[in-house]
Amino acid sequence: MKKQDLTRFVGLPYKFLGTDFTGVDCIGLCQLFFNEHGYPIEIRDGRPIKKDWYLTEPYRLARWLVKNFNKIEKMEDMIYGDIVLFEINGESHTGIYIDNGKVLTILETFHSSMIIHLKKRNIFYQCGFRLREW
Repeated sequence: MKKQDLTRFVGLPYKFLGTDFTGVDCIGLCQLFFNEHGYPIEIRDGRPIKKDWYLTEPYRLARWLVKNFNKIEKMEDMIYGDIVLFEINGESHTGIYIDNGKVLTILETFHSSMIIHLKKRNIFYQCGFRLREW
C-alpha cells in the first residue's frame, strides 16, 4: 500500500457509523482509509448496529477481520495500513498503523480523528490485522 499524506484524515469529526470525510467512527475511519488507498472494502456486515454493539457482540468485528485479514501478533511486525486493535482507558478501539508506534484513529470522547502513539502509558496494543492480497 502506497503511503499518502494523512493530513486529510486528521481532524475528521466523530459520527457514529460515519464512513466519509463528513464524519467517521473508528471502524468507519478504517473503511475510509482503505477506500481512499484504492481498496474498496465494506467493514459493516449488513446487520443493524447499535451504539453499544461492542458490549453485546464483542466478537463481531473480530470475526470479520479474521475472515478478510491476516492477524499480526507483535506490534514490531506492523506496517503502514495495517488495522490495529488497541485498548485505551479500558476500552478497545481500532485504528490504522502509520509507523513507529503511531496510529490514525478516532475516539468519541476526543470528537475528532488524530494520530496517537501506542507506547503511551494508558494505550495498549492488542493485535493487528493486515489486508490479504487482492
